Amino acid sequence: MKKGKEAMLSDHMEGFQEKPINYNAYEVSFRRWLVGQIDAEKMSFQQARDRFD
Repeated sequence: MKKGKEAMLSDHMEGFQEKPINYNAYEVSFRRWLVGQIDAEKMSFQQARDRFD
């Protein structure tokens, strides 16, 4: 890693809110479809989080 990039790394978690995930709020078929989309690389994990909260 270049020296300039090292200064940009941080472990600050300010503003990050950890929310518990209620998996029962989603149907099993939806969860299977979503995992299939992520596994097929049609959707990233972050895109899924943003879209479906």
